[in-house]
Amino acid sequence: MSGERLKFRKNSEHQLSQLSDNNLVAYLVAARDDSQDGEVRVATGMLVWRRHDVLVALVRAKVDNDQDVEDIVQQILEDTMKAAFRGVYAGEFFSLMKRIQERRVADFYAKKKRTPKQIGPYDDGSSPLDGVADDDDLIAGSIAEAALETALEGYSERDQLVIRLKMDGHPARAIAERVEQSGVEGGAEMSPANVDQIFSRFRKDFKAAYFPDDSVEPERVS
Repeated sequence: MSGERLKFRKNSEHQLSQLSDNNLVAYLVAARDDSQDGEVRVATGMLVWRRHDVLVALVRAKVDNDQDVEDIVQQILEDTMKAAFRGVYAGEFFSLMKRIQERRVADFYAKKKRTPKQIGPYDDGSSPLDGVADDDDLIAGSIAEAALETALEGYSERDQLVIRLKMDGHPARAIAERVEQSGVEGGAEMSPANVDQIFSRFRKDFKAAYFPDDSVEPERVS
């Protein structure tokens, strides 16, 4: 169980790969308490790489260029590996990664003197909602940036991650797993049904923003 202080007993990498995040953090803590620095690095590396795809999605939501995204994600992974994790809970580890991610994205814009990415059409002209399996031609068409930004206002970090992954065409089950693994607040409560509900409500908010004169009432996820 996460937070439980265990007596260290070395496991093979295969055994570690079968552990849940909580148990892997418990192993990391036991190795740290026993001054097993090599095993601390092994466990940390596994935790870090389990978050790779989620990190890519989070950074891509803020940064346009794919090479920049790749570079920033690599920096986040390296910084997390080097960080002296002193906590005992899985949530603390993922909060550490989140702080590093936010700092690295902020550093990117500070050094490049760029304006943070606005959510809108991609460089090739396609919409962020293209590819979503839906019979609604409204969302399949060209998306107005202002309407999309308005629709996303008020959603939590967790729900914005759900929406962005859904817009990228990922299935609900895969999204639920990624969000659960991301460490974002409330992520552990995510299910495929929650994903569909969040995106359904987002669609209504988008319609209300895109056609403000219509009688569509926006809904928010509580």
